[in-house]
Amino acid sequence: MLIALTADLHLTTRLKNPERYNALADILTKVVARDIATVILAGDTFDEASGNYAEFEAFCQQEKFRNLRLILIPGNHDSQLNPGQMTAKNVEIVSKACIRAFGENGMTFLFLPYLKDATMGEFIAAHASVLKTNQWILVGHGDWTEGMHEPDPSEPGIYMPLTRTDIENFLPARAILGHLHKPMDSDVVSYVGSPCGLDIRETGRRRFLILDTESGAVESQVVDSDILHFNESFVVVPAGNEIEYVKQQIAERIRGWQLTKKEIGKARVQVRFYGYSSNRRALQEAVLESFKAFRFYRDSEPDFSEVSTADDANLLEIARRVKERLQQTEFPQDDRQPDKEQILLQALHVIYGG
Repeated sequence: MLIALTADLHLTTRLKNPERYNALADILTKVVARDIATVILAGDTFDEASGNYAEFEAFCQQEKFRNLRLILIPGNHDSQLNPGQMTAKNVEIVSKACIRAFGENGMTFLFLPYLKDATMGEFIAAHASVLKTNQWILVGHGDWTEGMHEPDPSEPGIYMPLTRTDIENFLPARAILGHLHKPMDSDVVSYVGSPCGLDIRETGRRRFLILDTESGAVESQVVDSDILHFNESFVVVPAGNEIEYVKQQIAERIRGWQLTKKEIGKARVQVRFYGYSSNRRALQEAVLESFKAFRFYRDSEPDFSEVSTADDANLLEIARRVKERLQQTEFPQDDRQPDKEQILLQALHVIYGG
């Protein structure tokens, strides 16, 4: 049996944020096309608790979605959700930790709604007697403490943590979480990610997941979002070919996005430049030309505030040689280590005394 999972929609109203409802509509439409009957929303379905969910209920009860079963697990933004707040027959709110099963041969599911000052481990331990090794799925809302290399500055602290020890002690087949908006996958733990980027920090294509309840296999599906955010930074090196170097960097970055023509029209780009330039005006013109097919995020211009002027011929030559040497050097591929651009920028600061 297949079920679908998403999280972190942060719905407000269709008038204020229509793109968030449109992302949900795309998910549900694709789910219906796959003959999937159940969709689990793993927290923060709503941006904040509300006294009136009539708009969401009307959306879910549209003819094309009426036969779907939507299961809402509260997150930290909508932790006050409870079953008495919804009247839609196809919407269920899970307000307490509970065990569920889907299909005759499906794995056991443990649903963990967000609870302030609690840990996932304590709830898993309370249900451990019915959780068979590698035969159960955790669905919750909180922080996977082993994977938090990019914490959200808008939500400091730890939210209902799941630890490596929890995974090793209780051995779920998979844990699927909401809370962090960036899609991420480890050997056991997956963050679904928000299906519609809420701001410029949430970049690239968005997704939802389809899970096989018998095998635990997870399949990622692209959400056709109204907006795709890209937040990029570039290092400028004041060598003789600095303009061509920047244009090449931009072209490679855009190719890496692998956008279709339709998606280019949806893209909103924010770009910042760091380093040193021998001709800031020429740099600006080259950047605008390179991004002429795209709209800038909130119609902002590229940011050159961290680019200083550099015109010393001797220092230019030193910078050129350092750049070439770095390009020829291999560094470990680890998101916790500085990349080549970061190392190059620090080298330029040393060269120019910045």
